[in-house]
Amino acid sequence: MSGVHEFDSVFIPMPTQFSLARTCAPAAWSGGRWPNEDWIDGAFWWAGHEAGAACWRSVTQANEGVIVSGTGDPDLFPAWARRVLAPQAMLSRFADPVISEIEQSLPGLGHLNSGDMADGATFAVIGQSVSLASAGVTAARLCTMFHPGFSVANRTLWPLPRAEDLAESDPATIRPCGVTGRRAEAIVAVARLFASGDLPSDPTAFNDAHAARLLAAPGVGPWTVASTLIWGGGHSDTFPPGDAALLRAARAAYGLPELDHRALAERSRGWGTQRATAARLLWTDLFGHPGDRFTPARHPRTTGVRPWVSGC
Repeated sequence: MSGVHEFDSVFIPMPTQFSLARTCAPAAWSGGRWPNEDWIDGAFWWAGHEAGAACWRSVTQANEGVIVSGTGDPDLFPAWARRVLAPQAMLSRFADPVISEIEQSLPGLGHLNSGDMADGATFAVIGQSVSLASAGVTAARLCTMFHPGFSVANRTLWPLPRAEDLAESDPATIRPCGVTGRRAEAIVAVARLFASGDLPSDPTAFNDAHAARLLAAPGVGPWTVASTLIWGGGHSDTFPPGDAALLRAARAAYGLPELDHRALAERSRGWGTQRATAARLLWTDLFGHPGDRFTPARHPRTTGVRPWVSGC
């Protein structure tokens, strides 16, 4: 296991209203079960791969920006922070009065994502039809198969396996992490698409044709593609059909307990070209963020509800 020894720190300017706590709320929703990221004592912690090597990072809020510390090339820290925290995606304007009200209550919310479409796709497959906490435990088991982890902030963080490593794996060797045989096959099949170059890991290069190619992979459905776009690349205009947590959040926000998935999909048309942004706002409104101690101010009856993911 690798520990924290030599590392660099870099200050990176951010937009005035940027909130690290609100942006990184998803890292805390699983209660420390995610293998590669966490929110600990006011800081966002992350492990992953950059320039072909495993590394770790921590991010803290600073006046007019953030301070990124960690391993790897410090010259790459600014691009990494803007890619993973996506502060440029935080400003929207919604005609929908409910979403607009939530946005005003959550200023500075960026689009936290892995900054890597292959990582996003792997997590999306693991998360099919299971709770966020269960997905985190399963992902951690998978990560331990490929890396010893970094000992940081009194816990261990593991980078997600590279697509090249998963592509060379047999699905049978993936199954012990806790996924079904079908999902193990999907993880390997999707990894092979990225490892071969058929799909780009760079979110800025991932287009509609690539999304269609991913959708055609075995074990991949519309929810998995949308989740890959949201959590792998921070895309702002995609809708995760059948997402149970999003439905629960929308029912609470709109005060419509009878709302179903089909009606929610229709309602999302009113979110314009920021459907994923609206989804993030709804999720954060429901599950809270470190700045409010995970107590959703608008819907106190939802306190303690566990996030769930859904679909395929």
